[in-house]
Amino acid sequence: MASRDKEAGRRDTEVSQNVVEFMPVVDVDANAPARNKCRGIFMAAILLAFCPALTFADETVAGAAAAEADAAQLSPAKAYELKQQEMVRTLKKMDNSLLTPEIFKAFSSGNRDYRSVLSSGTNGRNPKDMETLRMGLRYRIYSLSDRDIQNDARALEDAYKNLSRDLGRAGSLMPNPGDKQRFRELLFSEAVPMLQKLLDNNLLARSLALEALLETIVATPSNRKPSLYDTVDDIYINVLKSPDQPDVIKARTAHSIRKYLVKADAVPQVQIAFATAIINELKNNLTDKDYQYVLLTALEEIAAPREVVGQKRPIVMMAATDVMRDRSRDNLVRCRAASILGIAGSDSQINYDVLAWAVSELALEMGSRFNQSQNRSSPEWQLCGWYLYLAFHHADRQKMSNGFLNRAPKSTVVRDAYQNSLPVMLDLMVSKNPVPNAKLGALLKWTNGNKPNPLVYDPAAPPLQ
Repeated sequence: MASRDKEAGRRDTEVSQNVVEFMPVVDVDANAPARNKCRGIFMAAILLAFCPALTFADETVAGAAAAEADAAQLSPAKAYELKQQEMVRTLKKMDNSLLTPEIFKAFSSGNRDYRSVLSSGTNGRNPKDMETLRMGLRYRIYSLSDRDIQNDARALEDAYKNLSRDLGRAGSLMPNPGDKQRFRELLFSEAVPMLQKLLDNNLLARSLALEALLETIVATPSNRKPSLYDTVDDIYINVLKSPDQPDVIKARTAHSIRKYLVKADAVPQVQIAFATAIINELKNNLTDKDYQYVLLTALEEIAAPREVVGQKRPIVMMAATDVMRDRSRDNLVRCRAASILGIAGSDSQINYDVLAWAVSELALEMGSRFNQSQNRSSPEWQLCGWYLYLAFHHADRQKMSNGFLNRAPKSTVVRDAYQNSLPVMLDLMVSKNPVPNAKLGALLKWTNGNKPNPLVYDPAAPPLQ
């Protein structure tokens, strides 16, 4: 099963790459050498600068469709798609460099002073030190918006590498941890608003700004994950909410949120705020299936089982079940949503008998659709089977608490649901031949005979529809 988990991880990255068109092939390892770390980010950005978007930004197709189609006759989905393509084209063409000659000149003469303040730190009381710090940050950050730099692969790589290095080493010569943390907070109070300006710039600058925000590590406690600058979560949420950001940038934001949740310390309130923003995007079923998939990869990293205040609803589970049971959505998206039910945060109030039955019903539906498919060799069918399996079972020893079987180990219904669904899930994963009718028949008999009544899986959530 480890190879299947690796394939799922590859698919997560591949889908993200298709949607956002400029994501790294692999997540950047925080412990990798600086140049290797930045090369992944840089290569991701270069794809954006020179390649048409696989999903959203094919200008020829979009232009032809817009020219030939009568707007009144467009379906809502097609109209939405064309609007997204137009937004991407506009942002790709934007040429609004923030790197002025004055900023370049100031950095050329003040680089040494900047590096000294950056390493030794400042308490913010010396105006000269603060202006030196701002001068260097303006140059480093605004370089990412410059077209000449963006069009030169090595120059762009170096520009991001230099910014990443500066943000990482800030306060490196300060012996007192408290002083260093305060200086880094001071530094990020200057850097983050500059990075926010890039979110109104061209497509490539926006992408790099979203990545750079993950570098704003204020402190790294010995027994906890690092803490990021305290406005980063709000920035990501606002990008997802913004009608002025295209879905390719929102997908990049969802990818960054996922990395934030993996690498940084996020309190339950922040996690629920992330989840709420992601769920609101998922409610728009006009979006591309790959964007929906990326949103789900972020949603599964939410560890908080329910809202912290108010009704305390299990909003992640509610969203995942809604997507899973929506037959208008893509098969792989629905199966990905099913896996979240066994991976995202949970608690003892959740009734896994109902969820296990619902995933078994989805396995039956996917088995039937697989048999009718003209392309049973597609890797997406294999991944559908894998994600259904992950709803029930952990992927490896590092994730032993995941899956219905681990979360409700005494439930007979969960075990029976798994045993009746497993033959179908395995055929989806490993076979290119139709699922035998005997396997589908056995699963159909079990789902028909064991449907919970009512379909309530949590006291604070509505019943399954």
